[in-house]
This record gives sequence, C-alpha cells and structure tokens, in this order.
Amino acid sequence: MSRTQRLLVVLALNLALVVGLVAVGVTAHSLAVLAAGGDYLLDAAAVGVALLAIPVVRSPCEQDTAGGWRERVECRCAHQRRVAAHP
Repeated sequence: MSRTQRLLVVLALNLALVVGLVAVGVTAHSLAVLAAGGDYLLDAAAVGVALLAIPVVRSPCEQDTAGGWRERVECRCAHQRRVAAHP
C-alpha cells in the first residue's frame, strides 16, 4: 500500500468519524462531542493538504535551482500553475 493510499484511508476514516460525531453530538445536544467532530474535521483537512502536496512534490522542476527549499517550492508552484492553466 502506497503512502497516498494510506493517506486516503486515513482521510476516509477521519471523515467517517466526523459524520458519526456530528450525528451523535446533534442527537445528544452535546457541544463537547460536536467539538470533537470539529477536531477530526481539521485533522481531515490536514490530511487533504498532504494529499494535495504530493503531486507538487513529485512534479519535475525544469530550472536548476541551487537555492534552498524556498526556491524549489517556488519553482514547483510555478510549474503547477502552468500545468493547471493548460490542462
């Protein structure tokens, strides 16, 4: 199982927990359970950001950047904008 597949499983489990906790929280009129559901929703958002970052990291950078991480990220972002503009 690849990392992407594992992240998708984690995302699905987090979203299932969010749905379950919100349903229980609304039914039981419990703000604490709703807050736990919100916490899991933020966890799911973080996993979603990680899933979105995977293609950015894997995309080739055509420039030879001798700089640090900031230059590599800028190059990869420019590449993603170019790909998104011309699908």
